[in-house]
Amino acid sequence: MKKLLFVALLCLSTAINAQTTYVLTMGIQNYNNPEFQHPSLFSSSNDAIVIDSIFKKKGAKTACLTGKYVTKENVMDKIRRMKYKVNEHPGKDNIAIFVSLHGSENGYIAAWDQHIYFGDILNTLADAKAKNIFLFLNDCHAGSAGKVFLNLPKEKRNPNLFIFTACRVDESAIDESILGSAWFSAALIKGLRGACDNNRDRVITVRELHQYIYDDVVRRCEKQNEYAKEHPDEKLLENDYAMHPQLYGPKSKMDETVISYAE
Repeated sequence: MKKLLFVALLCLSTAINAQTTYVLTMGIQNYNNPEFQHPSLFSSSNDAIVIDSIFKKKGAKTACLTGKYVTKENVMDKIRRMKYKVNEHPGKDNIAIFVSLHGSENGYIAAWDQHIYFGDILNTLADAKAKNIFLFLNDCHAGSAGKVFLNLPKEKRNPNLFIFTACRVDESAIDESILGSAWFSAALIKGLRGACDNNRDRVITVRELHQYIYDDVVRRCEKQNEYAKEHPDEKLLENDYAMHPQLYGPKSKMDETVISYAE
């Protein structure tokens, strides 16, 4: 009886001390809102669903918004709720946010009903007491989020925030059917599933994930540029394919865990 009680208490203690990752993913493939129209995207909603499922299988608390549910009110409410949860246990839990929407050099993404400025998101997360915050941005000109972050007063920059962007501020995020996902999203999905785990320790770190995404996307751009030049009759290019994923975050924490498959 004492042994069983000890085991039960041990399990309870482990559950109480377990780290939780709170995840929000969002994507809109068809902007059918007559009051706020944008061109369709190829796989935005599906990519959000896939990334949600990857984290959910590892025990994360997830929320996935697609289509007309990606409103500014819904998105900001979810972010505030995640901040509230991590602030209950300062320095313990993580936040991960994946965005696959239209974006702008002016530092905003297009939700279903209106623009959401990165400044609003970053200001909301400024006092989030998460161990780590991972912001994955698959939108054209995604690097504008990094620019906004660096222009914030130091006290408004969360020291535990990592921003992974699909491209630089002056580049477009490629969204084509070749991979079944947007190029940044495809690399992110493969990386989260373990493709970037170079040392085979079943732990995906910030450093490993960013390097894998960067290499995968840049290599794909190079291959497509070569193919397009060899097949000018297909008229694949108006401009060269150019994407350079960026990472903004504390250099001292590049070995922080994004997701783990270790027992």
